[in-house]
Amino acid sequence: MTKDKFKSLLNQAWKTVGPFLPFILAGLLAKKGKRLGGSATCTCPQCGYTTAHIRGIPCSSINCPSCSTPLKGEIC
Repeated sequence: MTKDKFKSLLNQAWKTVGPFLPFILAGLLAKKGKRLGGSATCTCPQCGYTTAHIRGIPCSSINCPSCSTPLKGEIC
């Protein structure tokens, strides 16, 4: 591949991705935990009860069966 051909491909890629780059970066930074796989377990901060995290359901929407405190996600 010649240098001119490479520059032309790079310019074409930049024209396609360039305008969306701020949104792509913002999404990566905002969803940092999600990109890493999210929570592995949900834990009660008050009594220590733990349960497996169910994908798609936030830990904070689940209440502890023992003390009714909202659970918190723990990333391992």
